[in-house]
Amino acid sequence: AAAQLLLNDERLFSDDVSCYLSQTFWKPPHHGLGTSWHQDNAYFGVEQAHRGAAMWTAVHDATKENGTIEVIPDVWRKGVLKHSRDGDSDHHITCRDKVDSSKAVPIELKAGGVVFFNYNTPHRTRANLTAKPRAAVAYHFLATAHWVERAFPLPEHAEWITPIVWGPNCSQGKAEYGEEANSFEKDVEDCVNEKMKIFGETEE
Repeated sequence: AAAQLLLNDERLFSDDVSCYLSQTFWKPPHHGLGTSWHQDNAYFGVEQAHRGAAMWTAVHDATKENGTIEVIPDVWRKGVLKHSRDGDSDHHITCRDKVDSSKAVPIELKAGGVVFFNYNTPHRTRANLTAKPRAAVAYHFLATAHWVERAFPLPEHAEWITPIVWGPNCSQGKAEYGEEANSFEKDVEDCVNEKMKIFGETEE
């Protein structure tokens, strides 16, 4: 429902919209690491950042203690900041030297809550210091009129498909996968339940 509200906003998306990238983040208790300050557009390179939007969804309650996402408002207006290699990661880049962390706004969410931000918004997560796991899912939407070829790396053997998820050419996945893939809610529920089993949790 949250994604539908976003995609219905004609100020951002007036035609076809693709899911440009989807990610899951699993942070085990006590030692789930954070991700340093960065802008998605430092990876994506979309000329008009407001034509894309990230939707970060909390799978578990996301708090400051378990490393929820933090953003710095208004900096997106400055465009893409200079990024450098993050020495704490084997593949990430960071703009932490170009932002004022004192202006960070932690976004605490109940499980199922979402936060939206455009591709130029600096954001980070911190380590999970609690005794319970914390997970999140991120979808990055992009107006297909502003689509650019991928310039960022993917894990080995990962398949990159950018299905049209909204607009007149949306085929419910049939054009991209050969069959309709309109079981999103069930797929998310199955994925979450499976991961909860791995972490030793059960659904209440």
